[in-house]
Amino acid sequence: MGLRLNQLPPQIYIKTKHQGGCQVNITVPGGLTKMSESTVLKILQEYKIHHAELILREDCSVDQLIDALEGNRKYVRCMYVYNKVGPPRHSPPHELSLRVNRHPMTWRLLYKARLNCKSNDQ
Repeated sequence: MGLRLNQLPPQIYIKTKHQGGCQVNITVPGGLTKMSESTVLKILQEYKIHHAELILREDCSVDQLIDALEGNRKYVRCMYVYNKVGPPRHSPPHELSLRVNRHPMTWRLLYKARLNCKSNDQ
């Protein structure tokens, strides 16, 4: 099991079949740029998938294809929290909060985190 932070799951459709070989359909305008169709077929052979229908709806990398085949990755958003006591010297705290997925720590956030925690005996 692994995590992919701040990424969306790849738009890959996989359906195994009992016969008929591997069919790879690419619906990406302009084709794949990060890997070729022969690479996709070799990866399917490595995972012992010999009869399947595979639809690639986006230009994905080899790692994303492997994640879709294994199906054990979780895609989560993360939040970076900065303490206001010691922000980096090169940028003021209000500039840190303007960055994507970054929020300054406030008492309201700490109170919410405290409410959501459970003790071990409950």
